[in-house]
Amino acid sequence: MGKKERTKGATFENEVVKSISPFFPDAKRNLDQYQQKDGRDFKGTEPLCIQAKRRKKTQLWEIKMGWIEAREASTINYVYPVVVWRDDQTTPNEDIMCAMKLEHLIEWLCLQEDGLL
Repeated sequence: MGKKERTKGATFENEVVKSISPFFPDAKRNLDQYQQKDGRDFKGTEPLCIQAKRRKKTQLWEIKMGWIEAREASTINYVYPVVVWRDDQTTPNEDIMCAMKLEHLIEWLCLQEDGLL
């Protein structure tokens, strides 16, 4: 991966951190992801294990692979794999999409509602 692609990815990860910071105030980019290959793009997003993808035009298989990477990086603290992505032709903070299993979303929302998270 070249410098341009790394910069594009880092910029997008920073956008995601800014967007989710009201809900995850400790969220930050996981800079260890490059050395340890643990797959998590962010720290401080428990219980979500988030993988971020920024592409020229995201293909469905890239979303699936991102979700699989997040699932494989899930741990006891990072239970729910999520992939977020944005295509290049959109403007910052517009059309950032995310995907997670519906059953995980429902479980997470129920835990939130019960005050367990």
